[in-house]
Amino acid sequence: MNTKRAFILFSAIFFAAIFHVCAADKKIVLVAGKPSHGPGAHEHNAGVLLLQKCLNEIPGIKTDVHLNGWPDDDHFFDGANAIVLYMDGGANHPALQEDRLKKLDALMKKGSWPGVPALRR
Repeated sequence: MNTKRAFILFSAIFFAAIFHVCAADKKIVLVAGKPSHGPGAHEHNAGVLLLQKCLNEIPGIKTDVHLNGWPDDDHFFDGANAIVLYMDGGANHPALQEDRLKKLDALMKKGSWPGVPALRR
């Protein structure tokens, strides 16, 4: 099994286990980065769509997907219980641009899983 498929499978199992404990419907936002390499390498859109397909088979989970880079409207993240960013990293990571990291931090501090403390720095 290649690394990408193993990651997707692990992610689906991880989210299934967490959301099974928390019975209320949960929204997972999946964001795929812009294509950055040749075919077959770093297939962000395909990876996100495959993860969405797996997660949609789990009762109580709703997924919203944005392909080809960061959403133009920050309201895309409204109501998210989890956010998955599958994109190139490094200094040009989309989450590090503009004030996006600050907005993601605010979302994390809300803490949306009962019994699980919000992430803090």
